[in-house]
Amino acid sequence: MPRATILEDYLATNRLTGDIVKQQVAAMVAHSGGQANREVLTTLLQVHPAFLQFAYAAIDQQYGSIDNYLIQGLGMGPAQCRILREKLLEP
Repeated sequence: MPRATILEDYLATNRLTGDIVKQQVAAMVAHSGGQANREVLTTLLQVHPAFLQFAYAAIDQQYGSIDNYLIQGLGMGPAQCRILREKLLEP
């Protein structure tokens, strides 16, 4: 899967969870007696391109590829990788 497609799907998270994030932030601010920083909480609960790019850079540097990360980093075997692809990727 091209990384640009993955990024596009990743960023859709903000659109699909926007109302939930607003509700969660409001609840946290209220629970903190107004002391919590709304902007910081919102940033932490949203996705941002830099977050995914940093993850890719770390995986590429340490493992060389996503496949190596799944096998070496997460200890997945070939059957587990196949099942993961079947569940996450459209044919």
